[in-house]
Amino acid sequence: MSANGDIYIGSGHKASVYKIKPNSPADTKNKGKNKTEEIFSSDELDVYALVVRDNGDVFAATSPDGKIYKISGKKSSEFFNPGEKFIWDLKEDITGNLVCAVGNSGGVYRIDKSGNGSMIFTSEDTHIISLHITRSNSILAGSGDRGILYRIDNRKAKVLFDSPFEEIRGICEDKEGNIYFSATKGIAKQSELKTNPMQPLPGKQKKKKENQPSKRSKSGQSFI
Repeated sequence: MSANGDIYIGSGHKASVYKIKPNSPADTKNKGKNKTEEIFSSDELDVYALVVRDNGDVFAATSPDGKIYKISGKKSSEFFNPGEKFIWDLKEDITGNLVCAVGNSGGVYRIDKSGNGSMIFTSEDTHIISLHITRSNSILAGSGDRGILYRIDNRKAKVLFDSPFEEIRGICEDKEGNIYFSATKGIAKQSELKTNPMQPLPGKQKKKKENQPSKRSKSGQSFI
């Protein structure tokens, strides 16, 4: 949603972006009717993530063979091409840089305001599928293979939590700095994990992770 209340939706199987302008309550003639228009389409199949800046610029992340497009009004242009198969999530950090999560390399890119980007983190996972920017401008990244929640600061990353699930789908933070994440079959509060550790669901034992240091999450080892 933009600062003026406009709503933007990314669609699948046509990779389009639609702008919905909610009807003003004072407009009695068109009461209950919202104005919807397509403002972008591309050759890719899907738009999985959007970022809307305060000035009205919209950034759309497409997949497969994903690119990030900048949409200003009805004009669009390629903003950044990571050369990745999928762009699963897109966020804007406190300084105005874009951050995107990708697969199949399982990495995170940072892109500056000029469209120059670089990979700042690579994991042992095939996909990073969710992102959150904290109030301190740290990047939280959730993986889509082994259900790991990473924290990235200044190109250094550590495992914040190794869940018993396969996918970290959503991440958020409350006013007290507690971190919440949603997984394929549950939700956990990071501050409660030490006293109430999560256990695998009965009959759904997690597969053994290959080539994973057993003490990585305790040591806070940097990955890059």
